[in-house]
Amino acid sequence: MAQTQNITNQKKSENAFLNEIRGRLLEFSCALNLAQSTGHQANFFRELGDMTIAEIQQYENYLRINDLKSYQYIQQAGLIFSNHYRENYKLKFDQILLTGKFADKSNFKEADIVVVADSCHDLVSIKLIKSNSFINSKSAGIKSIFSKYFNNSILQDKLNKKVDLYFNQFKISFYEYFDRCEQEITFSELLKEYNLSDRPGQLPEDLRNLLFQFYRKCIEEAHHVFSWQFQHQSKEFHESLKPLLGFGQAKMKVYSFVHDANFSTPRMTVHDAAVTDTQKIKISDVTGNTSFFIELDQLTLQIRVKPMNSFLAPSMKVNCSVKFKDDDQGP
Repeated sequence: MAQTQNITNQKKSENAFLNEIRGRLLEFSCALNLAQSTGHQANFFRELGDMTIAEIQQYENYLRINDLKSYQYIQQAGLIFSNHYRENYKLKFDQILLTGKFADKSNFKEADIVVVADSCHDLVSIKLIKSNSFINSKSAGIKSIFSKYFNNSILQDKLNKKVDLYFNQFKISFYEYFDRCEQEITFSELLKEYNLSDRPGQLPEDLRNLLFQFYRKCIEEAHHVFSWQFQHQSKEFHESLKPLLGFGQAKMKVYSFVHDANFSTPRMTVHDAAVTDTQKIKISDVTGNTSFFIELDQLTLQIRVKPMNSFLAPSMKVNCSVKFKDDDQGP
């Protein structure tokens, strides 16, 4: 059993590493092709520097050897991006900068490529998405998401009090399962005494169900706050959705490339912050124990709670993930 779990974890780790490499090389391929086609290749490489170029070459060699289909897909995608960008945005190009995972350019937020043209910065985000899948767009703490992105400290305080209450209820149920109480032993000591991990996925089913009840209460409370914000402060709600959807700046363009299991012909779609300019917003009921959906015309936003590695404290992440509805169509 343990050996099977180790093999599964190793496979997940390998897939995660491959996905990381694919994402980085897709950003590079798109930026490089645009730089080449606009006559800015030499400056593009100067900006990257020798160490980054060497790192990229290592990734390319690894992918050619271990996953040739996705490597070829990425080369095609870079050409498609470059052709589309030049044809649709008639600009005087001055510089192409790679600002994603290969660089530290936090002032550009989610941008992976910055196109300097006509004395302006055009921000581009590149997404590699498996067909019919969601892709992470933002992650925030459950105790800060509404104060940070919705500028509403009152709603945030109410949510925080509920989360703390639900966590205490969960903790009491956990102690009662062992006929113990918090006055005699700390939470971490209790786990240690019964040889239990503080990682949610490693709990026995009965205890995991108690934890899921806690998650369910928290996501239901977050759902209530999102719904209230939408119903009573609709204009602010629309604006606050943009960074959760991956549009940290209003002029951000998102180019998404969808792939199937075989990495056949790339399918590209383009989106901007205008996707939130719609009155057709529907917030679904909570599904399962951890998530709900916000439906817009062109996309679906998934809101999901996840633990911060350990469940010993009431600290959880709110993961925001996006699925563009036209990503199953051609470019």
